[in-house]
Amino acid sequence: MVHDIDYRTPSWSASAMLTALRSPLAGRLASSMTELRYHGHRTGRPIALPVAYARDGDRVLVRVGRAKGKTWWRNFTAPTPLSLWIDHHWVPGTGHVLSPGDTDYGAVWSRYRAQFPRTPAEGSDPLVVVTLGHTTDPQPGSSTASRGLWWRWFTRVTTGELLGFAVPAVAGAATAQSSTATAAAVLLAAGATEGAVLGWFQAHVLRTVITGFVRRDWIVATMLGAVTAWTVGLVPV
Repeated sequence: MVHDIDYRTPSWSASAMLTALRSPLAGRLASSMTELRYHGHRTGRPIALPVAYARDGDRVLVRVGRAKGKTWWRNFTAPTPLSLWIDHHWVPGTGHVLSPGDTDYGAVWSRYRAQFPRTPAEGSDPLVVVTLGHTTDPQPGSSTASRGLWWRWFTRVTTGELLGFAVPAVAGAATAQSSTATAAAVLLAAGATEGAVLGWFQAHVLRTVITGFVRRDWIVATMLGAVTAWTVGLVPV
């Protein structure tokens, strides 16, 4: 199945966005953005990337902003198979590029603009128009599964926060009489531990819902985030 393939992303930022989209916290973000997967026309390489989209009946419209600096959309100059993650399903489709000057471009641009009113009235960016097929992996009882996912996320993150924050709490008490430099160093190390503990608990849930999720990368990211937060917090104001 399409989601069992090891897809590559074009950048770290794209990987981060896909992680956010598939997390329990995606919320409204997932209503306007999704994951698009396809195989490179020349390389055959499986690619995954986040895209903003507008739904138009059995079609999905994807605007290619700053198209000159991007290449992925050129894979769809001719009708090409792809998959989109929509409504908790992988949906196959066929995408093709519609460029300014093409017969239907103006009408399709208006459809896209109806959902994104801040879009310029006159289009100048290519649109990838996706005609959807049938879902490939329906998930019966997805509402119940979603509630279960939220509960697991809540309990794991709460546990991770409690255990993780205990480390800097103990470190702070232990260094209360120490020099400022020593206390800061110990608290930063404790903050890194806090981030690692929280990241481990979060990753335990995220790996069950995000394809290709790398637990180590997530834990390192939460460690860096925690150290950054503690660094800012230790700066005197």
